[in-house]
Amino acid sequence: MFVPFFCFIKEHAIERQQDLLYYYGGNHEIDLYQSDVRVLPEEWTGQFDAILEKGLLDAVYLSGGNNAEQAAQSLVRTLRPGGVFISVSGVVPEDQRKELFKDMEWVRDGSKDLKAGCFIFRKPLQDSVKTSSPSCSH
Repeated sequence: MFVPFFCFIKEHAIERQQDLLYYYGGNHEIDLYQSDVRVLPEEWTGQFDAILEKGLLDAVYLSGGNNAEQAAQSLVRTLRPGGVFISVSGVVPEDQRKELFKDMEWVRDGSKDLKAGCFIFRKPLQDSVKTSSPSCSH
């Protein structure tokens, strides 16, 4: 099983994940890979049905520059058409998130959640640019 591990801060995080898998009797057929989320490998393009991130975009956003834009583009690129991106985040401002994922279908808008929202986006089946603003409900 191929499980990418997107790490923005430290390479040692993958070692921690391996320790946790071993400790909890995890599947030894799982391969973990560390990669800079801003520049994911080209061979991962269109390879994933779903991506779940918790706090990664927050860290990237807080690092400044155009890191959040690069990360969002890279993550969306790795999704298959119809793939789902799930983000648990409490830092990225709503207007910034709408801009980062403007080409995605908003399945769930977590802006009104308590501390950290759960946002779900779906990559369109065909590559097309959405021109309308996100409209979704809980």
